[in-house]
Amino acid sequence: MQDASLVLSDSQEFAATADSETVIDLGAGWAPEPDAAMRLRANVEAVTTGGGETYSLDVQESADGITYTSTGLVLALTAAGLLTKLFSSTKRYVKLVLTLSSVGTEALTLSAWLDAR
Repeated sequence: MQDASLVLSDSQEFAATADSETVIDLGAGWAPEPDAAMRLRANVEAVTTGGGETYSLDVQESADGITYTSTGLVLALTAAGLLTKLFSSTKRYVKLVLTLSSVGTEALTLSAWLDAR
């Protein structure tokens, strides 16, 4: 069972490039130990394709909740299934950005959350 405060997307449908439903606030004074990692679990529940499109999921971080940069974890989403990846964030806020290479009849449904390693 995942902690509701660590859920980024809950069966969120993406039909165009968009951010996760939720931005996670890791708290004031967030200062992880060197090499500390968090685990992202991304469950692609459904993929509807029109043909030829690609989906990428970028884990982003921010110190102020306004300006975001990539943590370096970018995943190609190609089919339904659960992906688990470790990443580190040195900033307070974490969100996901799902990018679709084209817009048309395609869509992707995603649930994603963070949990302890």
